[in-house]
Amino acid sequence: MTTENEKLVDKFLKEIKKYLPEWLKSNDDKLEDILLEISSHIWDSAQEIAGSDDPDSASIQEAINRLGTPKEIAKSYKKRGTPKYFISEELWSIYTKVNTYLTAIIFLVILIVQVVLVEPNNLPQALINVITISYPVIITFLLIITAIFVGLSEEGFFPKDLIPEDETKESKPDYFKPDEFLFNGLAGIIFGLFIIMLPIDMINLFRIIANLIIGLFGYSPMPMYVTMSIEVHILVTLMGIVTIIAGIINLLKIRTKNIGFQLNMNIGLIFTGIADFSLTLYIIANLHIFSEVLPLADNILLFLCALGIIGAIIDIISKLSKNIQLYGLLEEEKSSTSK
Repeated sequence: MTTENEKLVDKFLKEIKKYLPEWLKSNDDKLEDILLEISSHIWDSAQEIAGSDDPDSASIQEAINRLGTPKEIAKSYKKRGTPKYFISEELWSIYTKVNTYLTAIIFLVILIVQVVLVEPNNLPQALINVITISYPVIITFLLIITAIFVGLSEEGFFPKDLIPEDETKESKPDYFKPDEFLFNGLAGIIFGLFIIMLPIDMINLFRIIANLIIGLFGYSPMPMYVTMSIEVHILVTLMGIVTIIAGIINLLKIRTKNIGFQLNMNIGLIFTGIADFSLTLYIIANLHIFSEVLPLADNILLFLCALGIIGAIIDIISKLSKNIQLYGLLEEEKSSTSK
């Protein structure tokens, strides 16, 4: 076999790899076995076409043509799982559990806010509000969750690809944790949408928690939050958007454990951390905005903002540290490939 023929086969295998489903690309052993099997089939077929002679470029190309296009070959590996509507049967139980828990959490949060804060003296009206508010919010979240699981099903993901079993966890690279990515992604998107769609209710829920804490120090409880200025609304919306973007990036990280891809996604998360840091600095520079949300003494507000800044800095440093590790792994991978 000549170097030219090897390059022809390698180029074809790389094209196939590009279109393979993400669950397969994230499993090095299976990926290597499949590509080796395809490569062997090409060489055997080319030898058969060439007859007694060694395969030349023409016989290699003819063998490749008989296999079909890279997209057609890769598509056959996406047919994984038992069809059940638009979501595979293997993912169906996780899908239903996520939707059940999500619906219960949304309903419970809205119920608490309405009964405790909005209509504490009018239970029938509070229940009516719960129904009217919950319906569109739950439908929105269910559509998002459904779209995510339809995409995972089309790529052929199985539960074990998202939530590794104990015996396989040690063999997984430290930087690739699909179960963690899935949780952080869904939590970020759900929380971000809550902030954008129900900003006043979320602030009131935060006040309930804050009242429990400040009550321990003898402070008077904060009253119910009713109106929202344009500045606060814009600020809260921006926080929600940043949270959603971070959630989407975490979900995208499930696609593959390719080090370069993970590195780029982590860079995106660093930018979301910088955005959170910038929003906190803006609050400190305009403390009156935050005092509308939490009418506390200025020193307490500054302390809370300082905690927010410290948290944002730690988060950014943590992501930078992970990226340095990923960059080192990427360089090792490049050096080993070039040898």
